[in-house]
Amino acid sequence: ILNATINNNVSSNNNNHGFEVRSQNTARLTATLDGNTADNNTGGWVHGFYVRSQNTSHSDITLSNNSARANDLDGFLVYVLDSSTMTATLDDNTATNNARQGLWILDNSGDLTATLTGNTATGNSNQGIAAQNNGTGDLSVMLQDNVSTGNGSYGVYILDNTPSSITVDMGGGVLGSTGGN
Repeated sequence: ILNATINNNVSSNNNNHGFEVRSQNTARLTATLDGNTADNNTGGWVHGFYVRSQNTSHSDITLSNNSARANDLDGFLVYVLDSSTMTATLDDNTATNNARQGLWILDNSGDLTATLTGNTATGNSNQGIAAQNNGTGDLSVMLQDNVSTGNGSYGVYILDNTPSSITVDMGGGVLGSTGGN
């Protein structure tokens, strides 16, 4: 069991992820990242904030008041795979001018529950906010009071490529509406 707190740091101009938090091999991780900045991290497969749970591990993650700008791929990638589980809370984060998604919630054969509240995604090359289920696990996403504007593709993009379930709550609206966003 690992409890990690990462607050008020700047990670910029690196040749890898700005911040990476990962649990694997049956580990249990609780992590809070608050007030951090990931800026202009490059070098190929690079995210501003990369949070991953794999190999039957479990993670409880909170990302609050962070900023991701001009990173090679996504501003924030929250990713679960290999029969792992994750509960993720993203509050009041900003993703600007990243080369792919601003905030991406991705489930590849795990179980992921994500709550996104008060986040802003602007000027990202693809989607502002994306939630995607690619595997055999269940994905549940709640979106409330987020702003997604001026991105290269969809403001909010939901994709289910599985026989499993995906549940999306748009903050009091119905799928297809913007709810409270």
